[in-house]
Amino acid sequence: MIAACSGNDGQGCGGAQQTSAVSRPAPEDPTGRLEATRQELAKRPYSSAAQDDLERAWLDAEFRALDEELKDLDREAAPLDFGGCPDLSVEDCIARRIGGRYDSTWTRAEVRDTAVLLLVFHARSDHEEDTESGNELVVFHGRLVSEPGAPVKLDLVSRKLFKVSDAVGTALGRRAVAPDLKDGDVVWGIRFEPLDPEAFALVDALPDAWVGLYSSDNGDRVHKGVPGNRDHWYILKEPELRMAWLSWSEQDGRFEPLPQVTKRWNTYHLGPHHRLYWKPKSEPKGYLARGDQEGKGNPYIPAKNVRDSPSGDPSPSQEEEGEVPEQEWSEAERALPAEVRGTLAACTWHKAEELKPGLYVAQCGCGNPCGYSTFVDVKGGRVSPAFWLPLGVDARGERVALSTEGKMPIRIVGMFDEQEWMVIRRPAGDATELSQGAEVTFQGNRVRLKYPDRRWDDVEEVVKLPRKPR
Repeated sequence: MIAACSGNDGQGCGGAQQTSAVSRPAPEDPTGRLEATRQELAKRPYSSAAQDDLERAWLDAEFRALDEELKDLDREAAPLDFGGCPDLSVEDCIARRIGGRYDSTWTRAEVRDTAVLLLVFHARSDHEEDTESGNELVVFHGRLVSEPGAPVKLDLVSRKLFKVSDAVGTALGRRAVAPDLKDGDVVWGIRFEPLDPEAFALVDALPDAWVGLYSSDNGDRVHKGVPGNRDHWYILKEPELRMAWLSWSEQDGRFEPLPQVTKRWNTYHLGPHHRLYWKPKSEPKGYLARGDQEGKGNPYIPAKNVRDSPSGDPSPSQEEEGEVPEQEWSEAERALPAEVRGTLAACTWHKAEELKPGLYVAQCGCGNPCGYSTFVDVKGGRVSPAFWLPLGVDARGERVALSTEGKMPIRIVGMFDEQEWMVIRRPAGDATELSQGAEVTFQGNRVRLKYPDRRWDDVEEVVKLPRKPR
């Protein structure tokens, strides 16, 4: 759910709706007035009067600029559709729709006649020590194009980015809407950045889900992978707001923004980092180059066409040339069951541990951070998939906690059946490799989480698991 931050001191949250700023006529010199109030706030950052003056001056200056934009606006743009909000003002409808869905510290909307200001604030992290300009404030200028009582529709006119001080962020955020950090509906990592109509049309025409392929002696085969580390990628789309973003491994996997989409010939540029080469009329598969990858990229096929391709995963003999070398087992390793030693045989670095009678974990290392764990049930004759760097293990309940490509969300899955129990997404530090920075401890039907937030402070919480998989 959403909480509205309020209070003259800029601290705490209460209530469910943002409050409107005190209405005052626009000053004769809005730019000069804004600078004067900014300087006064810098001297008295905790003064309610200084905060009020800065707030009024800022809004007056922005509405004055928006009025000038609207005078020259002559276009028929596709509006953003915020839907219906019964019993809410237009300001609250917009602020709650954005603040309760997309990544932000707080979100605020102000409306004068048909002119709309949408303020989205992103607070600095602790490694950003600049208290005067380390925060980002994105201000959207818009125009209401819907009738009173009808679903709210907004013509987005322009967007500006400001670098602001802690004091300015506090002054403007007192009447704003802040997201609940544990709200499962918030897509942490994805800021509100609508695509322009042409860019959204390009991405909307692409298939939503893609599955990786690998070559075998019998042709291309689908690469299955394991939860949290599948060779899959997705394009998630919200057409009403012209929003789209990427998700890796799972449909609700590791999210990545998609601030722009362009196309040249048969190559789509998906944001600043990825390229998709696709000629659907002549070839069923496309090629995705991620990051700095050179060349055409790796082969993928739209998920809707997977039924036409055989599935499986490459065996060690397919992945590496030659046979696995003979191992020099230690005395302790020779005492392990043959099934466990067989799992360890392909590893350069390895170790094994008995978790409970008959249940072993075989761990293979491949770097830092790089490693896989396979679970072997000697009594039941079961061998699990190879999970990448588990964050926690529930031997009794036969469940595993995993990151998603090393990032949020954390997935709780069955050890042998891979069934998903829960997905936990939190705003952790962007640079955090969860296998090194997070801990998950199973306590019966609960998990205790510990992870670093965006200010690098450790967050601890207990989450109750469902009675059965999803």
